[in-house]
Amino acid sequence: MGEVDEERIFDEETVTTSTVRTVSVRGRELVSVLEVTAVTVNPSTLDVAILKVDPFSKRTLGGNLIAHTQVTFGTGLPFVEDKMYIESTPATTQTNVANDRLTGLYRITYTTTGASPSFTVTHGLIGKD
Repeated sequence: MGEVDEERIFDEETVTTSTVRTVSVRGRELVSVLEVTAVTVNPSTLDVAILKVDPFSKRTLGGNLIAHTQVTFGTGLPFVEDKMYIESTPATTQTNVANDRLTGLYRITYTTTGASPSFTVTHGLIGKD
């Protein structure tokens, strides 16, 4: 059985402004689990995206690895969603390794819109070899 690495970013915390977090999770598979249990302002939206980060330059590499479904005031609660990204380059292939392999470092963007938005969020990343 492969190793599992978990990083909890929010644990039933209130998100009221757009926020960026950088976290380290090891593994060839990445799972993002998002739960939103409260939205208090209408209209408001929450978008969550995970991007790969170069561990040396700290710049993002490419587009979103994972983008969660947008949560709005009208979304049925609790909203729970898990999404997975699996590394696509076999270890023996050297072509485009930098583009296809996971780096272990991720930038998570939580983008909110609306006048005084408020979301109660639990979010975690799980890496698995």
